[in-house]
Amino acid sequence: MGAYEFGRGESTDSYVEDSDILGNEAFKQLVKAFFDAKRNGLTECCLVKIQHTADNFKEIAQKLEKKLRQTDYFGVLSDGLYVLLPNTDDEAAQGVIERFLKEGFESSIVHAEDVRG
Repeated sequence: MGAYEFGRGESTDSYVEDSDILGNEAFKQLVKAFFDAKRNGLTECCLVKIQHTADNFKEIAQKLEKKLRQTDYFGVLSDGLYVLLPNTDDEAAQGVIERFLKEGFESSIVHAEDVRG
């Protein structure tokens, strides 16, 4: 389920205005749920932080969304823009990181213990 499907029935406060980027609280809850499931052996997932200097997350997401699957989620945490990659291990996430780099955006994997709200 992509960000659009996840947000159905949720308040519009779940998203950054006029975008498919999950806002801080909604994204934090989603990341926690996925990392809890990962800890319990129920799924694989990776969280990737996108390095940027722009204030406009929507422009960045528009440039990068074509490099992702429909099941991946853009979201904002207190320190920037992230992508949650469900059913993805660290090795597969490296492919996403390489695709982002080709678009001019450095990114890196963030592990559960390093996530800041």
